Amino acid sequence: MYTRCMIGNQIVNKIIDYICVNLEKDISVDDIAVFSGYSKFYISRLFRQETGESIYGFIKRAKIEQSAFRLKIEKNKSITEIGECYGYSSCNFSTLFREYFRQSPNKFRKRITEETAKQLYYTGFNDKPETYRECCKKITIENLPDYFVLYERQKNNYNTMPSAWANFIDSYIYFSCIFRNHRCLDYKSFDRSSDNDRHCRAFA
Repeated sequence: MYTRCMIGNQIVNKIIDYICVNLEKDISVDDIAVFSGYSKFYISRLFRQETGESIYGFIKRAKIEQSAFRLKIEKNKSITEIGECYGYSSCNFSTLFREYFRQSPNKFRKRITEETAKQLYYTGFNDKPETYRECCKKITIENLPDYFVLYERQKNNYNTMPSAWANFIDSYIYFSCIFRNHRCLDYKSFDRSSDNDRHCRAFA
């Protein structure tokens, strides 16, 4: 059964945004306290209450997950270079990565490259699956006008995403009647292959 786990606190959402934008910097709880305008003790307690993890733990996890995503897509960069982007030495990065993903960065990169190449995708336009390369050929980048956006950030795992998305649509169906020219932008989450299944950080 799906249980809605929305992170609704505005302060916490701003802190998460700040962390995600500054992942390549050496940010501390003190820095976040200055940014938020609240004491570090207050935001630490509030953050754990809303997300279930400490600010430091979130920063550490976010850095490792983002580095894993970059290992997947930035094939021109070495493992050492990507680790250094997040303030880790080669040895420390390898240790932390293995601790989180239970495999070395090198093994992860090799495995995920092979799996991506084999993966088939259903685009929804027909019942025929397509390869990763075929899907990439259809990707376009567009400049969109400003939109009024309905957004939720949730903490949950990937297995609940279909139910969460359906629940989100049902909750805000009223707005689609008001705004006739609304546009469905689908949900956004961090890359599943570079995240822990138990932690899905964003949903919109």
